[in-house]
Amino acid sequence: MSGADYLIQLETLLNEFFSADSTNQRKNEIHQMLAAFSQQLNAWHLCSYFLVHTENTHVMMFALNDYERLANSMWPGIPVQGRKELRQGLLQTLKSRHKQLPSFITIKWCRFFVLVARTDWPQDYTDFFDQVYDLIQSHEYSHIGLTLLLVSSEELANPRSDVINTQRRAVLRTQMLQQAPKSIRLISTLLQGYAKQTEMEQAAGLNKNSFSTNNRSTDDIHKQIMTSLNCFAHFFTWIPLNQAPIYGDLLETLFYFASLSIEGSREASNQHEQQGLAAIHTLYELVALGGIPQNYDEFLAHIFTLTCKLMVKIINMTGGLSKLDDKYLERFSEYLRLFVNNHLKRVLNNPLFLVSDFLDLLLKYTFIQPQMDSYYQTFEIWHVFFDFISLLETSQIEKYADQDSDNILKYEGLLKSLLENVLTKMQFSLNQEELQDLDDDFGDNGDVTEWQTFILQSIEVLAKITELIPEACFQLICPLFTTYCTNFAKLSEYIEDIDGVRVLDFTEHEHWQRLNALLKDMRSIIQTLGRLAEHFCDGLFEVRFQDTSYLTQQLIGMIKFCLTERIHVLEFETPELFLPQFIQIEAGVFSTLKAYIPWFSQYYGHLKGQHLDLAPLVESVEDIVDVCSTVILQDHPPLVQQCATDLLLSLVHTVRLPFLLSMKSYRNLVIAGCQKIVQLDPKSNRLFYKIFICGYLMPWPDCSEKEQQWDQRKDEFNNFATAFTMDYTNLSTNMDLMNNKEMQLQAKETINHTLKVLTEWCIEIREHNKRIRTILYDSLDPCIDAAMHFFPIYIHQPDVLQVILKFFLSLIDSLAAQMGSQRCERITQFLMTLLTKEQIENSIREENSIGSLVIESFIDILICLSKSQNTTTTTFLPHIITFVLEQVYPPVTKQGTTNIKMSLFSLFSSILLYNWKSFFPYNILQVSDPESEIIQNKDQFSAIMNILCAFFTESDVTLFRENLLALTEVHNKNKLFHKYIFLQNMRDTFCSVFLQVLVQKSHELLHDEITNLMYNMAFADFDSFFASFLPNFLENCENLTSQQKTDLLNNFQTDQDLPTFTQNLRQLCTDLRIYLIVNSATTNSSVNLT
Repeated sequence: MSGADYLIQLETLLNEFFSADSTNQRKNEIHQMLAAFSQQLNAWHLCSYFLVHTENTHVMMFALNDYERLANSMWPGIPVQGRKELRQGLLQTLKSRHKQLPSFITIKWCRFFVLVARTDWPQDYTDFFDQVYDLIQSHEYSHIGLTLLLVSSEELANPRSDVINTQRRAVLRTQMLQQAPKSIRLISTLLQGYAKQTEMEQAAGLNKNSFSTNNRSTDDIHKQIMTSLNCFAHFFTWIPLNQAPIYGDLLETLFYFASLSIEGSREASNQHEQQGLAAIHTLYELVALGGIPQNYDEFLAHIFTLTCKLMVKIINMTGGLSKLDDKYLERFSEYLRLFVNNHLKRVLNNPLFLVSDFLDLLLKYTFIQPQMDSYYQTFEIWHVFFDFISLLETSQIEKYADQDSDNILKYEGLLKSLLENVLTKMQFSLNQEELQDLDDDFGDNGDVTEWQTFILQSIEVLAKITELIPEACFQLICPLFTTYCTNFAKLSEYIEDIDGVRVLDFTEHEHWQRLNALLKDMRSIIQTLGRLAEHFCDGLFEVRFQDTSYLTQQLIGMIKFCLTERIHVLEFETPELFLPQFIQIEAGVFSTLKAYIPWFSQYYGHLKGQHLDLAPLVESVEDIVDVCSTVILQDHPPLVQQCATDLLLSLVHTVRLPFLLSMKSYRNLVIAGCQKIVQLDPKSNRLFYKIFICGYLMPWPDCSEKEQQWDQRKDEFNNFATAFTMDYTNLSTNMDLMNNKEMQLQAKETINHTLKVLTEWCIEIREHNKRIRTILYDSLDPCIDAAMHFFPIYIHQPDVLQVILKFFLSLIDSLAAQMGSQRCERITQFLMTLLTKEQIENSIREENSIGSLVIESFIDILICLSKSQNTTTTTFLPHIITFVLEQVYPPVTKQGTTNIKMSLFSLFSSILLYNWKSFFPYNILQVSDPESEIIQNKDQFSAIMNILCAFFTESDVTLFRENLLALTEVHNKNKLFHKYIFLQNMRDTFCSVFLQVLVQKSHELLHDEITNLMYNMAFADFDSFFASFLPNFLENCENLTSQQKTDLLNNFQTDQDLPTFTQNLRQLCTDLRIYLIVNSATTNSSVNLT
């Protein structure tokens, strides 16, 4: 069949493939036919014909893809003269057709020559760069040359490691660096010429671009400018600055093109916008260069000066920044952030550049942003600057600091201006027109609204400024808070009680608008005070005591006002607008007051230490407990109840006041907790019951052992726990529960609720002393037997099983010493008896089901036991391992989720880490004779190691990483890789798996960790690794020729230091991968495309 016939068939197939009417089945059939055609050895000959004769871009892309495949995998098989003729023929075809080709085809075409150069240049393609330079300097083919240069930079400077070997990569890198100066000079000259023409054109006020001279259209020149800028952008990612001839003229040219987006003519505005964006991207890559030499400070100052000039143009832009392309603005802000982050310290004291001028411009630039996203981007620049100033102040970069002045004082005026502007902008009452479009709709999905995002971003800037100039911040923010509190309190004048209904009513529409602004700003200032709470504590306690005392009293007063006026039930004309805001304010005050709880703790310690009167503190604490208990015990919105519960828990847990237990409001909460009459959402309910274990069992600060009143507190807590768990324990004695399904259903809520609370209690006291844990255990003792009673009853109800197992886990994790090893073993044996293999299979059958969580919890219990390291556990351990290997592991491997596999892997690694002597008891003989190594439970050890090796075949990266870390930890602790059984039976298997992973690059993120582990395995016996493992591994590799296997083995040097071993291993994997690609199957048969 002739080339013309093939072309007709190919065009027909490709048009059908990309047709909207083509079905997926037909697309698959066409794909298979095209793939079969490409596998022919002579396919590329036909592709040459296609490129000459077709106008169809789909055909061109297909042909060029075939040429890419030729260059990547079959090029070495073509004779040198044939390669040269093919290159020349394709280049001539490209030169003859390039004006009619779309850009993506031209780039694809040029990519072929570069891929060939990756293999042949400079030995067999000596004139490659000479051709590129000649093309660039020619008028007609300049764009081809520039495209070749850009693709060369992308493909040859840092070529992919999976396509060429390490040595060739190094050669290409060296050769490219040698070409860099000439390439930069050539493009610099080109760009500067275009810039001068544009300046002349703009100065003359021409309406049309004069680039049409020399028979070149504006579009052609635009392409060349864009490609030149893109070349520079990529050059700066790999060329060191000291090897790049970048002079002032080039910098000014780049900044000139960057300014075209601002000053571009209307006729060429779109092209100028593109050129400006490309120039900004180029400058971004320039300032991103690392390791700029010390003698380049003037160079940096020059860039900074040009940057300021560009900022002035942007700030003074006619029509404002909204006329500027969003992408340009985004990239310019990124450029500023990078320059401040990387180089500001270098020009800080340079007389050629005034940092203060730059910062003044940045301040103006910040507050003229047309959109919130661009406004937030400027915050990122300021955050970098804040960090820089903090480092200067702490002398961490003292060589750049001004030793003759206070570095913060130098910028205090600027920081105050920024503070005032941010604080002004975030007030809705002052910027309603600008801020009213921000979404503030309180949804049920928990997403942060646009308004909340705006406030959070602003608050973080305020917080960073507060770290630097705290006094100035407090002088602005505290009076502002007082003003808003006063205005908020005036609302009581407009609240009426009409037939038992609280109504807020205004006669003027304007008043409703003011209310909306007041509520928004009230929420913002409350949130701000919460974020700044850390600046009132610790070393600043005494300095800001009066301010903090005043603020906390205002916050408490705010809560009292909210409760007195019952703002959460107010009625309005538009409740959907105002009621959520009132609720947010009430909840926000509770949350903000919680942020000041550390201050109350410090206040208590101060009074106790100075033997001062506790009355002021007691009064404040009583007020807090009163308002919290009111909200918890009465009907309030869930959000407010949650914040109040959280506040009270924080107070009880952090401050730990002895007089708290005797407060009337607290006693009311105790009674409500015993009677379970509190109506809270699940999260608040768990927080609520944690209050009591903290109140009863947390040690009181600054109190002697006698003053702790442990006996009294023990009795009170035991009474509380008994009353709270009474319904639960009574259920365990009800003989009808076993067979009465309806009763079981009714009892679920009691069982789940009780055990969740008890689990929280166990977790809470885990790190506390023996006395506290003993008090808790004595109180929970009856509940343990009850849980064991409920387990078989609810064996087929995974939601209950999960709660019971989590309770057992918390017991064993926190109270194992109090329970005793025998009771722990008895519980575990009980669970192992009930959780049969069939039960486990049924539990994990549905992915992400509660049943899967049940099995995870059970495995977590076994993990906890494996870490206990007592005599009973050591004796019981073989039974646990046998159970897991026979009952748990088989179903998990078949259908277990990643999380279950992770838990199972953690169990096996814990067994090895904490029970090593169960397998390898100490034997003095094995020090001199490894073969005399004594191993116990050998079959179980081998099974565990095989399973750990199997985990390395999993695709999940997280599981793979955890397995690597665990295996490394076991080796570091116990010299696993030096054990005779590992060297003889396991090392080669592990290393084979690792090498396959490295060759396939399936876990490339973990490359270094894998090679380090392989080094440690090889280190145990380098001789056998080099002489035995490597030859056997290569011999068993499929799709390699005998000569390739020999070359791979001979090229692998037997160096035994880690860096060289790692480099040799990487080269082995790269070469092996390339051989496999080159050896991909081809066919000599002809394929019909019909």
